[in-house]
Amino acid sequence: MKVFLVDPEGFPRPDGSWFAYPLEAPQSGDVVVRQTAAAAVSELERLLNLA
Repeated sequence: MKVFLVDPEGFPRPDGSWFAYPLEAPQSGDVVVRQTAAAAVSELERLLNLA
């Protein structure tokens, strides 16, 4: 099964700095999309409309 992980691997803190965290369990062959879900879905929608 092909797995797509959508996770920016961090988040902005209230002071504006970035808090990074590693993904817990990506497996070999998984696709990691380092974006928020909102950004990733918007980009996917844009790409599908180009096809």
